[in-house]
Amino acid sequence: MRDDKHRENLKPDFFISHDSRDKDEVARPLYEALLRKGLKVWYDEYSLQIGDSLTESIEKGIAESSQGILILSKNFLSNEKWAKNELQSLKTRQIILNKKIILPIWHGSTEDDLSENYWLLDKIGGNTKDGIEKLANKIFESIKK
Repeated sequence: MRDDKHRENLKPDFFISHDSRDKDEVARPLYEALLRKGLKVWYDEYSLQIGDSLTESIEKGIAESSQGILILSKNFLSNEKWAKNELQSLKTRQIILNKKIILPIWHGSTEDDLSENYWLLDKIGGNTKDGIEKLANKIFESIKK
């Protein structure tokens, strides 16, 4: 059963940026875990509607969300399309606002996979090895600070 908390008029706490190949294993379970904590999350599968402009909707989701969760998998880091654009938008927003926007979540990737994104090594992140519920707890705690 789908929870429609993402459709409330409040701005999202988080935007989940991921590669579609990581949807079943990480992105959707993390989205659901965050919803159970009462958080509002922009997640493409439930935030986009038929007829929406993909580009405009994603940019609006990033702009309105308090923070962006990056699921840093090998898939994500090698994705030259949507994932790369979302990463760049979140990075630009973080620079302009001069505050913590990006929350990295490592999923089977290493620093060797980062290519030109070595700046992400400076960010404390979560790891899917810890389990989705533990990650959701850490993310929930981060927004309270």
